[in-house]
Amino acid sequence: MLERYPTPDSTPPTPVRYPSVSPAQLSISAEINVATRKQHTELNRLIIERLSLALPARPWGWRRGRSPALLAQGIAAFAQIYFEFESAWSAIERSPEKDENGDMVHWLANLRPRGLERTQRLRGDLKRLGCSTAPALECREPAQPGRLSGRPHTLIAYAWVMYMAIFSGGRWIRQQLADAGPEFELSFLYFDGDEDGEDLKRDFKAGLARAEGLLSGQEREEVVEEAQALFDRCIALVAVLDRELRWQYFRQVAIRGIVATCIVWLLWLVSTGGHLSWVGH
Repeated sequence: MLERYPTPDSTPPTPVRYPSVSPAQLSISAEINVATRKQHTELNRLIIERLSLALPARPWGWRRGRSPALLAQGIAAFAQIYFEFESAWSAIERSPEKDENGDMVHWLANLRPRGLERTQRLRGDLKRLGCSTAPALECREPAQPGRLSGRPHTLIAYAWVMYMAIFSGGRWIRQQLADAGPEFELSFLYFDGDEDGEDLKRDFKAGLARAEGLLSGQEREEVVEEAQALFDRCIALVAVLDRELRWQYFRQVAIRGIVATCIVWLLWLVSTGGHLSWVGH
């Protein structure tokens, strides 16, 4: 698959820049990009810096183990976002009343091309990596029950940010994982078919363009705000993962230190025949 769709170079993609125009002149997707450009750039930087820490070094670099456990922790945290919004979206698609709940719900029920959903692939990846559940990361208040289903138009924000990420930065990440070895590859970054998902991307973007006539001014604002909040959540996830992994590292060092001290003490005790002699006795 990678032979047919190679990454052109080793440079990760950067957020698209748009001319300085009024939001009213932009499509909803372009408006999301403009509103989140700074957060997008920051998240890209954070992910690029940390991805290299989760992968084995190049042959000329410092040698790390080839276990994908560290990668699995990061994937598990971000996978929860896909599980949340795809669950709400699937409920709309399966609803018997989807054609009776207004134009927006009807449109959403038919927007997502078959094969774009990532939940099953992510669950399979996490199981293969030995991490079936997400770590307990408290980086935000839990979403209120029915929050997304109560504001279905905000699914546009999740779709644009999370799906389009796979088609841009995800392709670069995919190449880095492939270079690290088959045990690091993730199926959720791949798509079935001869076009490797480019057909799904075209269909999705074409369907998304039809939202322009469905969104009210307030709904449009809510979509953009949700996209900004989503980027903030992802940035916060990186910070929490940093703290969690730092604590794990220090805990492992401490445990190893205690074990080493105990071993040294036992060896010394054996060497003295089990008798302790004290000065002055």
